[in-house]
Amino acid sequence: MEWQASFKQDSLAVEKLMQTTQADENIQPNMNAFLQDQILREYILPFQFMDLKNVSSITLQPSGKEQLTFKFNKLGQLVEYIDGKEEHLIITYQNNLPFTISEKGTVKKYFYYQGNTISVKDPYQLKSYKLIGKVFFDSIRYATEKKDYEALEIKSHGVYQIAKQNGQTCLAYSSPDDRLASTMCYSNNQYTLPLTITETFGGDNQTRTFSINENGALQLENVNQYKSSKRVYALENGIIKAFYSTQKRGESDYSAPNAVQVSYTFFK
Repeated sequence: MEWQASFKQDSLAVEKLMQTTQADENIQPNMNAFLQDQILREYILPFQFMDLKNVSSITLQPSGKEQLTFKFNKLGQLVEYIDGKEEHLIITYQNNLPFTISEKGTVKKYFYYQGNTISVKDPYQLKSYKLIGKVFFDSIRYATEKKDYEALEIKSHGVYQIAKQNGQTCLAYSSPDDRLASTMCYSNNQYTLPLTITETFGGDNQTRTFSINENGALQLENVNQYKSSKRVYALENGIIKAFYSTQKRGESDYSAPNAVQVSYTFFK
């Protein structure tokens, strides 16, 4: 039957994606940013603009919030993440690339590499990403829980498409449920400043802009009609010397900036 053949094809595709071959040479330099997104679903540290040579750890202490610590090996690769909620993640490496993320001895995610594609397997799904320039774009997703295999349906009904549009690199997601459709467009895929990332989802728009502000600091501004924010990083030779954040609701003015304490330790 057609649906059985489709399920078999999808199962074989999952097996194939869970085999590491040879990673593209541009994968490794961009992995800290990718890992941060996998762990936090956001970019708190602007790894794309930082120098981690001899950096052993970076600790952030936002005002009134829990402390966050990022630890690195001597190659500048992220190996641990610790927060004030007792979350302590360990990242292991194979062949100079992340292999697992684990917590309390349990592996949470596995990583597999094929050319410019990374596939990430957790207990619920396998999701693949393609590296275009210095940006990872969603590529395909399979649901991999036991119940999904028992139902003989593991491939997502949603479709990701990566395309060039008016000089931008865009990711479009389409779904049988139109409410889930979204687009994300990068003005460039090299993190060349200024960089604008425009997102649409459910009729709402959001724009993130990386730029150098009037004081020479790196600024990330996230603007939408409900709640907007700014993060400002004073960088000196790739080291964060000062970091503050501010936000606003609707059309109101930005609030007074909150300083985030940044502490470094270095390898001797």
